[in-house]
Amino acid sequence: MPLLSACTKVRRAALIAALLASAPGAAHAQSAAPFALGEQSFVRGLFIDGDTLAIGGSTAQILTRDGRSQRLGQSSGTLALCGRRVGDRLVIAHVGYDAVTRVDGAVTARSAAPVLNGERLVHCAIDAAGAVYFVGERRAVYRWSGRDWSVLAFDGQTNAAAAAIAPDDTLYVLTQRGVLRRRGDVFELALSSTNMPDGEPSGAWISERTLRMYVAWDNAVVVLDLRNGNATTHRHSMFGRTRAITGIAAPTGDLVAVAAQSNVALFDGATFSPLPQQYVFAGGLAFDPAGRALYVGAQSTSGAIAITGDRALARLTGAQVEPVQAQPVASDTSAARSVADDAADARSAQRTTGSSVAGQPPANDAPRREQYSYFPVVRFGFGLAAGQGASRAHETGFAFDFNAGLFAYKERASVQFLPEIGVSYQAGPSPGGTYLTVGGSVLYGNMLFSGGLLARGMLGGSSSGFAGGVRTGLALQALFTSVTLDVGYQYLPTGSYNQHAFVGTISVNPMPLVGALLLATMFGRIFR
Repeated sequence: MPLLSACTKVRRAALIAALLASAPGAAHAQSAAPFALGEQSFVRGLFIDGDTLAIGGSTAQILTRDGRSQRLGQSSGTLALCGRRVGDRLVIAHVGYDAVTRVDGAVTARSAAPVLNGERLVHCAIDAAGAVYFVGERRAVYRWSGRDWSVLAFDGQTNAAAAAIAPDDTLYVLTQRGVLRRRGDVFELALSSTNMPDGEPSGAWISERTLRMYVAWDNAVVVLDLRNGNATTHRHSMFGRTRAITGIAAPTGDLVAVAAQSNVALFDGATFSPLPQQYVFAGGLAFDPAGRALYVGAQSTSGAIAITGDRALARLTGAQVEPVQAQPVASDTSAARSVADDAADARSAQRTTGSSVAGQPPANDAPRREQYSYFPVVRFGFGLAAGQGASRAHETGFAFDFNAGLFAYKERASVQFLPEIGVSYQAGPSPGGTYLTVGGSVLYGNMLFSGGLLARGMLGGSSSGFAGGVRTGLALQALFTSVTLDVGYQYLPTGSYNQHAFVGTISVNPMPLVGALLLATMFGRIFR
């Protein structure tokens, strides 16, 4: 295993070194001024070529490093974005909700696609002549040369997810039936879906050197070898569904970047190396042509676009890009290290081996280490207290608890912690009173349902004067701590006697509801 690990690192270092060495503009890409980006509430597409960056999000723009900006389309929102250098021209296409836009050098054209039965366009690709292929969701591909439209219908209906153009200008379309290959005005099946896993793809990138299509697929990357007609599945440990994918080709192999709900990882064909930065719903990925930077377009509460690279890191706040601490880099290529290696040193990277999708999923021999995550909890509890009162008789009274704390959990761990501080009011059994409580719960389960032990110290005033004691028992929580049932035994010594009582409360935490409302508002902005 040490030898395998060393070989993997050497291979990855050689791949990054080849990427840097094969790009004559690498030094320029590293030292060039950053892009001044406007605010985006979400990103669905990202394309970069030298000093030009195109963003498709809540608004679509073409930006240059010298600060110039060009708006793409008139509508707000983006369904797809793609770009390609054709000779000395740069061709960029944008799919909006009501029209498509094509930028060919200095010429910008806008049109309504002749879609069949009003279907939605979900992807685009550009061929070597600069013609744009817009992929319909179910019925056809629509080719726009900039002057004329033509319709290439599928044989029957299918769910299309992505498209890519190979070095020989062959158009490949990823559908639920498999990979369709264009031959003239018809499509033929290049790779059947029987070679693919269950699930729904969300995007694809095709390597011009290896003719392999890398597909973002649920919690994995599926590699489709279009030359040999086979597929392998590589599962990652990132949280959430795979949302975006891109890559860059080098003589020594392909380097792919893939984004999930809050993480981005580099994939070299066998190993996922998560980047240490966190992103919120990254929806656009693009490698700088020089291979020195990976641009990540992400959703955040401030609408920021995060930018990262293997030599320097930057973050976007509002309309300005602020440089952040640069990482050291070795001067000789034999010691070159990629951002994937830096991330792997800090966090244990998952290693997978590609296996046929017909077989078992690859095993992880080094799972990703997860840190605890936290969110605030504010609980209002109502219930009953029953026990022996001051008269030595059985008494029952009303109980009210207010607690504030911090819920600590791991995504894939079963043990959770909830330290709290609060106030408990009891109207009986006597002596009753109001008490400060300090303690918490240790729970076992998941975010939907868990149970465990609780312990709280109590200190306060009652009708008999000062009193202090302890409450221990069981706690059951459900729906992200939205509802909690506490049943405990309470021992409360006073000046004249020792009270023994059982207290049961049902608590409500409104924080998950508030978070759900904020998410609903955010998604409403994304999909409006």
